[in-house]
Order: sequence, then structure tokens, then C-alpha cells
Amino acid sequence: MSKIWGQAPLSDDNDTWLGTAALVRAPDPDAARAILTPDRYADIEVHAWEFGGRG
Repeated sequence: MSKIWGQAPLSDDNDTWLGTAALVRAPDPDAARAILTPDRYADIEVHAWEFGGRG
């Protein structure tokens, strides 16, 4: 599994953390969710995406 992640931009007040964005190559959605700790996030969304851009 490979991953790239980082803090999402702050809100307009530059003080409120909005979340984390992660690009993950994983065998299934559960494996992708497992890289983030559920107790630190209000919600974890997983979206199917193909690496490599447009064909």
C-alpha cells in the first residue's frame, strides 16, 4: 500500500483545521480507511480513484 497525505488548508480564519487529505493505493476501501485513526476524525470518506490521471 502506498500513500501521500497532509493537512488540508485551514479555514478562512487561519486557525481552524479542516481535516486531512490522503491519496492512498490500497487493495480495498477498508484498508484505505485503516490508515486514519477513526477517533481523531468526525468522518472518513473513501472514494475510488485511479492513479495516473486521464487516459
